[in-house]
Amino acid sequence: MFADIVGFTAWSSAREPAQVFVLLQTIYQSFVVIAKRRRVFKVETIGDSYIAVTGLPKSQSKHATIMLRFAWECRNRVGQVTKELESILGPDTGTLSMRFGLHSGAVIAGVLQGDRARFQLFGDTVNTAARMESTGMAGRIQVSSATADALKKENKEGWLTQRSDDLSVKGKGVLTTYWLALHSADLSTSANSSSGNSDEDAVVLDGEPGPPRWHSSMVRLAMSRKQARVLDWVCEVLLRQIKKVVIVHQRCPLPVKASRDVVFRGKEGKICLDGVEEAISTPDFRAEVAEAVMDCDLVEIPETISAAIREYVAIIADTYRPNKFHNFEHACHVTMSVAKLLSRVVTPDLLVQPGESTFDQSARHQMAAQIHDFTHGIASDPLATLALIFAALVHDIDHQGVSNAQLAKEFPEIAEHYRNKSVAEQNALDIAWDHLMTDRFKTLREYIFVTQDELRRFRQLTVNMVLATDVFDKELNQLRKNRWRRAFHTKLPPSLTKDLRATIVMEHIIQASDVSHTMQHWHVYQKWNGCSFKEMYAAFKEGRLSRDPRKFWYEGELKFFDNYVIPLAAKLKECNVFGVSSDEYLAYALKNREEWAERGEKIVEDLILDLEFGHHNGDDSEGIASDGLMRRRLPDA
Repeated sequence: MFADIVGFTAWSSAREPAQVFVLLQTIYQSFVVIAKRRRVFKVETIGDSYIAVTGLPKSQSKHATIMLRFAWECRNRVGQVTKELESILGPDTGTLSMRFGLHSGAVIAGVLQGDRARFQLFGDTVNTAARMESTGMAGRIQVSSATADALKKENKEGWLTQRSDDLSVKGKGVLTTYWLALHSADLSTSANSSSGNSDEDAVVLDGEPGPPRWHSSMVRLAMSRKQARVLDWVCEVLLRQIKKVVIVHQRCPLPVKASRDVVFRGKEGKICLDGVEEAISTPDFRAEVAEAVMDCDLVEIPETISAAIREYVAIIADTYRPNKFHNFEHACHVTMSVAKLLSRVVTPDLLVQPGESTFDQSARHQMAAQIHDFTHGIASDPLATLALIFAALVHDIDHQGVSNAQLAKEFPEIAEHYRNKSVAEQNALDIAWDHLMTDRFKTLREYIFVTQDELRRFRQLTVNMVLATDVFDKELNQLRKNRWRRAFHTKLPPSLTKDLRATIVMEHIIQASDVSHTMQHWHVYQKWNGCSFKEMYAAFKEGRLSRDPRKFWYEGELKFFDNYVIPLAAKLKECNVFGVSSDEYLAYALKNREEWAERGEKIVEDLILDLEFGHHNGDDSEGIASDGLMRRRLPDA
């Protein structure tokens, strides 16, 4: 049996290597339990490929039956494991599945001599089994005619259905193959009955069946189990950042008295745009703060705070509209990309390495100081990293699926209120902030922010980050370019550029994450590029977009890569904070641009055919129904 994870490479491009390891370790460890019960021998794993055999090392008379039952249980277990891991490893984990290929025949088994020698199988049987897997389909088990014949001898021919199309296999010619086509109960009473990757029933929260952790008297949402798992993941990401803030408060108490009611609603007549700062002040280095951040896992978050975070995230999810692109799923993708970049902030060549005999307390302080300077203070500023995650989560709240220029036409009063600048972004910020400032989250605010100044700085950071995602305002873009040149291309003392560089790097983290699909695997890019096209086409059909995207999408994407994506990826590398990650982002951007230049016109044709003749003339997006109104109201409305 050969098996591999469908979509694994694309999924991995958005994750940390440690997360990839967790996925593979959890899946393969679950296979160990099944293999022991079924008397199946695991030969090896190569990346995401899993190879197993029956009849070795001991002969088994009904090896075909044994392997079919093993493959079926593994298939079902993968579906369970990936869904369980979605709250840990993030969006799209629960949709991963495996394809399986089986073939029967003789092999040579042995150990090739050399370093790290291991038991292996050799022969044409192995190659054919590999072909059964590579030509298979996600969530299905493909069986060769030789294995089908073995099953017939074991009176199990009813388990199979012949594949409708003949399979042309390199080096083998045209083959007749079969799909395993029965239910778990028919195969084994011990196999789990879960189908693994089938559609899920909706879960109605607040009193209805579903994850009890989401019970709330305020938020009544209908969502799938997948959505609930993704919300769990978002909460875990936020809670980890909150732990960093809390442990700093515990170990390094502020010299000022804590506020009893931490709330900040802004001044009358002021809008989010007024809160944008060219350079936001970053704290000076304190060894005890940097050390505390390293020990954030020691913090135990009270259940009342965890529940408040879950409720707030659920409210935020409910404020997203069911657009094809600017939706809650994409906000989660952006959040995941921010978390990845933050985790990729690298350590410089340290003077003292952990584990050396001289690595004492002073050496640890020295290491923390070097990291602080190398990252412009971001690595030891937990309030800033929390603001980045928060900004990623809320930046597209209530997005209408149209441009700011169109919003100004449709909602002139609101556009005037926001001075015709970044209307969607300011609207999103106000909605997110209004919810956070309600009495319902008073305890949560007081837990995270000790003083009004802390809350004010958090808002300042969030405003800068969210408004940085408005990349189509020419005036704001030119100002950002000028700041970049001043921060990284002028010979000024570091003391004069530290805050400016830190602010710019944080803005580039959120900007890169907002278009991270362009700097990830081709399949990830294709998914979100298609969603963006469909969203704009829907706006055009509704009369909310003057130009037909069918006529400019191919050339427009090339220009977007050349004028924004590739220069942005190059700046990630130039700021010298993210190590090899910046090389990875730039390489993906260049590769996707090259592939789009070659295949983009055909892809656009397929998207148009899908829209015009496909099955989704209606809106198949998840989420709330759009009422066509902006949720933010003017103060006197």
